[in-house]
Amino acid sequence: MAYLKAADRYDSHTRAYGERANGADWLNQTDREARFEVMLDLLEGDVSPHIDLLDVACGAGDMLGYILSKPAPQIRYHGIDNSAAALKLARTRFSGGLFSEFDLARASDDQIGLLSADYGVVNGLFTIKGPLSDDEMWFLLRHTITRLWSVIRSGVAFNVMSRDVESERTDLFRPSFDELAQFLHPIVGRNIVFRADYSLHEYTCFAFKQPRHSRGAAPISMDGSGFNSGEPSKERGVGADTVCRPLLPNASDLIADLRSIDKRRWYSNWGELNRALEDGLCAHFGFAERGCVTASSGTDAITAALIAVAGRGTAARPYCFMPSYTFVATAVAALNAGYTPYFVDMNPRTLALDPETLVSHRALQRAGAVVVVAPYGKPVDAAKWKRFLQETGVPVVIDAAASFDAIASKQLAVTAEIPIAISLHATKVFGVGEGGAVLSSDAEFAQRCRRALNFGMLGDRRSLLAGINGKLSEYHAAVGLAELRNWPKKRAGFLRVAESYWRAAYHKGLDNQILAERGWASSYVLYAATTAATATAALGKLSAAGIDHRYWYGRGVHQEPGFADFPSDVLSITEDLSVRLIGLPVSIDLADSAINRVIDVLAEAGS
Repeated sequence: MAYLKAADRYDSHTRAYGERANGADWLNQTDREARFEVMLDLLEGDVSPHIDLLDVACGAGDMLGYILSKPAPQIRYHGIDNSAAALKLARTRFSGGLFSEFDLARASDDQIGLLSADYGVVNGLFTIKGPLSDDEMWFLLRHTITRLWSVIRSGVAFNVMSRDVESERTDLFRPSFDELAQFLHPIVGRNIVFRADYSLHEYTCFAFKQPRHSRGAAPISMDGSGFNSGEPSKERGVGADTVCRPLLPNASDLIADLRSIDKRRWYSNWGELNRALEDGLCAHFGFAERGCVTASSGTDAITAALIAVAGRGTAARPYCFMPSYTFVATAVAALNAGYTPYFVDMNPRTLALDPETLVSHRALQRAGAVVVVAPYGKPVDAAKWKRFLQETGVPVVIDAAASFDAIASKQLAVTAEIPIAISLHATKVFGVGEGGAVLSSDAEFAQRCRRALNFGMLGDRRSLLAGINGKLSEYHAAVGLAELRNWPKKRAGFLRVAESYWRAAYHKGLDNQILAERGWASSYVLYAATTAATATAALGKLSAAGIDHRYWYGRGVHQEPGFADFPSDVLSITEDLSVRLIGLPVSIDLADSAINRVIDVLAEAGS
């Protein structure tokens, strides 16, 4: 391979200069240490007690030397290189360090798996071309980062030379920000940072498995008795025979709060644990106190939000616009608020309603409200719906049942104008068994919502509006508080499953058909079949292999017998896509071997 010519160059430098900066093609030690400092910013904010760091193309171990010279987190260092000369010098200099002779480009997948670490750094490998062409450097970069990403749990950093210089040396590799972003986005997602503020004529790219503000959670493995830190074993965990296998906190996590309930003898009506859960969720989401109102279910959360923001349906405005491509709970919630569901087709790209389409809808004058569904928890554009509200005056509620982590990750904005309802059902990423919540930055609205959930009463026994009974019990609040305490590990489990699905799909050429969120935790992974016939073949193959699956939203609510007589538009997009989006098994302890089997079966169905 061409990159071996570059390896020979570094070998000769190591033999000539040893551990001095020149040995790694650096003119001075000061600039080399500046790069180390920036690279280690990758770990910033990680509060894990132990951090595994993989140093790719480690050379003579200079990164380890820098780490040992500084007060640093408890880093467990592993350096790899394909230069025997450099590794011999590294082992001599740092007898306690772990250094391995390893060719990342030519290793098998099983060998790559042995490199698993929290973070990976590639320091200087992609800066000097030496005898390589730009195309050969691009191959080296793409191949190295793609393979490295598959075994890294939290993040990767690497550097390249900048184009923002007075004159360009022809022996340096200088990709642009745009070129790197186009390569990285399909591989690592959107959590990318480019940094070029440290004086050197280069920039460093940081890529994270999850949003940077929420890093630091340990990966998760399960043994059936509760949460345990540590890397999940590929041979452990549940299989794919059940499409959804929830896991809530166990009895030992709840006992202290349950005893407090026994002592106070307060079981519902927004007791102490419920208030603590609402405050904890506000802190988790990062918005004002009392901006969260818990409910007994996600359905009741939508109903209360509708009543609080729009009032009940009237003869003049009886309709509640909503997508048909949703779970039936959306339509039930509208009925409970006195509205007639009116089913509208979705945008094929977002799988959600289009505000631009509804503005000119023929029945808009009879619509009292719109429920916008965030499909499978995917964020919708709240700003566009705010403009729709301002232009039409029709109140909007976002049914973001599965968006718990998308909201926490700031992918979906909580506003004063448009309330958001989430589900806390056991099948969602954050669950209390059965429950929900309404989120808003409007304190007055939150009070109306609270009243709507309590028979129209608040503070006295006068019913000021036609509400419902939708309060969350103290027992469910106890589960929610335990979920909050365990959340970092549970979240890591969902992200691991999504990453494993994507990685398995990528190797089979199915990465464009597997919808698995890797930037925020989701309880859904979907297979998007290219045609209805391919979907039918996939269903047959999955069933024959004993792999459970589900059409989570069915064929659309308008196809359900109980809702067939409600008004709707022509729903051609819904009817096309609903048969092609197949829900696959997801559990936080789903074994990698089970995920690989699911992808193997789908690859066979599509061949």
